Amino acid sequence: MFPSTSTPSELSNYDFTAEENRSKWRGLFIKALQKVQQQVHPSLSAKEDALEYIEGLILQLLGMLCASQPHSVQEVEDRVQKTFPHPIDKWAMSDAQTALDKGKKKSPLVLPVDKIHPLLVREALGYKLDHQVTVYIVAVLEYIAADVLKLTGNYVRNIKHNEITLQDIKVAMCADKVLMDMFFPNEEDDFTVEENTTFVRRGSLTYEEIVKDLILEETQYMHDLNLIIKVFRAPFATLFPRSKDLDVIFSNILEVYEMTANLLSLLEDTLEVTDEDGMLLVGACFEELAEGAEFEVYEKYAEDMLKPNGRERLNTLIQRNDTLRTLQSIGGRGFKDAVKYVLPKLLLGPIYHFLHYFDVIKSNYYFDIIVKTDGVLFKYAGRRLTERYILLFDGLIVLTKVNTRRASVTGPVGEYKLKEKFNIRKIDIVDREDTEELKNAFELVVPNQSSVILAAKTTEDKNNWMAALLSLHTRSNLERMLDTALKEEEKQHPLKPLDPQVYR
Repeated sequence: MFPSTSTPSELSNYDFTAEENRSKWRGLFIKALQKVQQQVHPSLSAKEDALEYIEGLILQLLGMLCASQPHSVQEVEDRVQKTFPHPIDKWAMSDAQTALDKGKKKSPLVLPVDKIHPLLVREALGYKLDHQVTVYIVAVLEYIAADVLKLTGNYVRNIKHNEITLQDIKVAMCADKVLMDMFFPNEEDDFTVEENTTFVRRGSLTYEEIVKDLILEETQYMHDLNLIIKVFRAPFATLFPRSKDLDVIFSNILEVYEMTANLLSLLEDTLEVTDEDGMLLVGACFEELAEGAEFEVYEKYAEDMLKPNGRERLNTLIQRNDTLRTLQSIGGRGFKDAVKYVLPKLLLGPIYHFLHYFDVIKSNYYFDIIVKTDGVLFKYAGRRLTERYILLFDGLIVLTKVNTRRASVTGPVGEYKLKEKFNIRKIDIVDREDTEELKNAFELVVPNQSSVILAAKTTEDKNNWMAALLSLHTRSNLERMLDTALKEEEKQHPLKPLDPQVYR
């Protein structure tokens, strides 16, 4: 199930998934996983079978970590580096090291270390093991469990449900390249999602439901702003703290964030203080901000974002060696392309969101934007360009050609003919520099297969395609980078409890 660089003689024969062994571990993690779920999504609950499924994943992971029969923390760390996809390996190891540093009394771990340790020694390994090694292993397990639950909870909240099901976990994991590579690297056909899921269409919304939807939208918008500020802007702020480049590229995004936080706070306060039978009026929230000219931050932001010099300066800076080294150290080799292509699209988001306020105020009309990209590209092979019609889905890119046969004696013929298809998580997207022979091109690198080179008609078309592809390819890692940044910020600025005397 997991990629491994160890030789068979080095690996333990203990199978955590075998029924005779599984029974000894079954249920050991369930109560702790409930606590982990409450930590990452306190407003949600999880069904028993969902937690049992995560327990199975955890045991699978535990088997991989114990397969090389580790005797020290360093050996476990080496195993994680060799087998975990990058960059989740460094985040898991960072959490594990924190657990070690805090010691037993201040341990942040929820999973039952004291119950796991004797089972590991007696059943799985068969030799004495330092308790610290078990702490490190359990911390890695808990990080991954929290990651799965955080990802699934985000999906559940987006579809406006309040309970995590087994089906939700499978759907969320299917869209996550890192977790699929970790747990199901070669099993595309075996990891199936049931197709009998029913979605209930909501009827006419009450005013309160509309307000709650608005708050949910603003919360997601705050998340997107945080992604821009703490993942993309932060490296440039570190490298060029006093440079005007920050304003040229990101404009007054910090002021936009502050204004959005104020609006969200007003909306939440209004919803909270309104009596059950009282009239809920949130228009006053917009009116209050408008009277204070708070929305004017968007005027400067829109003017700056619609100028070309921001993107031009961004492209110049990411060619510098110091910038490249910093970006790669933070997010791996794919982060530079995400900065080049995904960031400019994200920076346009606040403009579209501001325009959406007018729809909210005028008609209370709500809609979800489902990203679907299709269009014409040219496949480059043997110095020939062949036109292909491309369909980009959430986890699949499909290359087709126009079917010149419009009908046949056996029945109608499809408008397009399938030529190739690629699983998004199985490919690497590589940017290609322009040459005299080929311009506006990028490459789909498929392991153990010939690469596919595609070219767009214009630079703008290429930028749009690269943004769409890289958004799908990197979004899970970008989310994890944001979570890591928020955790670090929380550590640096912990909430200090007030002295009890204050309340007397």
